[in-house]
Amino acid sequence: MQLENDEDYERYKRLRAVSKKLNSELVQHIRKKELYRCAKDLGLLRKKSLVLNREDDVNVLMDYCIHNPCGKKSCIDIYIEQSSLGEVSDEMMMLKALRESFFSIIQVRSTEKGYLCHADDILRPQDIVLADVGLGSSSEAGVLIAARFMKVPASKYFMTTGAPMQIRDKWALDAIDAVLGKYIEPIESGSLSTTQSNSLGKQVIRLLLQQNNGNIRTADPEAHEEVLRKSELSY
Repeated sequence: MQLENDEDYERYKRLRAVSKKLNSELVQHIRKKELYRCAKDLGLLRKKSLVLNREDDVNVLMDYCIHNPCGKKSCIDIYIEQSSLGEVSDEMMMLKALRESFFSIIQVRSTEKGYLCHADDILRPQDIVLADVGLGSSSEAGVLIAARFMKVPASKYFMTTGAPMQIRDKWALDAIDAVLGKYIEPIESGSLSTTQSNSLGKQVIRLLLQQNNGNIRTADPEAHEEVLRKSELSY
């Protein structure tokens, strides 16, 4: 099947573009205090400076900031409250999907059409059909991917909220296995709560950021606005 004739693919492309635009706008609502709190959570803060190993680390940090607020309201909640978007608009549907997103680790079973990944959610009793051109065209069976996932509105597909991370190094696999062991009961019973999922996600993301520990660069605290301005979540 040619992708140009695949209605699901065309819808995925349209909604992914909407999500990318929304994420770029949501980033602007992140306060400096929140940025540094989240950077500390992920081990990206040293002596009040952001420490970034790769360009993608900025994307991982921004995605974490958006979905792990300090208070009761997230950037997404505030954006929805302040927006005048129609309830049935693509933007509002994707904002609500972002708000309901969840952290997980999936194991790819197979790929299809160059943009779909059939995978097992190892934290929840569910199958995932992930729409993602990058992962769908390059992932091999058995690969593990950690990310936040959201359900595509009125669809059977999921998408990442941005910045998916592959689990490659053996030491990372062993370390993450130890983390999962702390949550074995809720995982096996299918009762993993949002709080537990977010806590687990913080630990896993922090470990995965250590997979690439070369080429460290620091962003001076005064350059906070510039870091935000340049950041765009990857898709």
